[in-house]
Amino acid sequence: MKFLNNLHAVTEFLFFLLGGLLLFAFVLLRNNFFVFEAEIFLRLADIPFAMICILFASTSIRLSLTYDFIRKNPDKEPNMPMLDISLIVIGLVLFTLVLFVNFAFKDLV
Repeated sequence: MKFLNNLHAVTEFLFFLLGGLLLFAFVLLRNNFFVFEAEIFLRLADIPFAMICILFASTSIRLSLTYDFIRKNPDKEPNMPMLDISLIVIGLVLFTLVLFVNFAFKDLV
């Protein structure tokens, strides 16, 4: 449980950091400041940002369901292997979809 809390805290920090940097790079690109650097950053940072988003969302879902389980059953240990497996599978499918769209449709992105 401690690992999950730490992973959630790290992905939360990286989510806001990369999201803010992507927003800043888009504003720079849109206003024609540092166009070359902003374009390179926007092309390189989208896949790591997608991975961080998926990790942040899955840890948020897992922690919220775990805390709900603990609140309803305070004497039991939360053991949810099917939830973990389904979150991992959904995350991998979403990340594969992001990779496919990113590399198959280069002209649109």
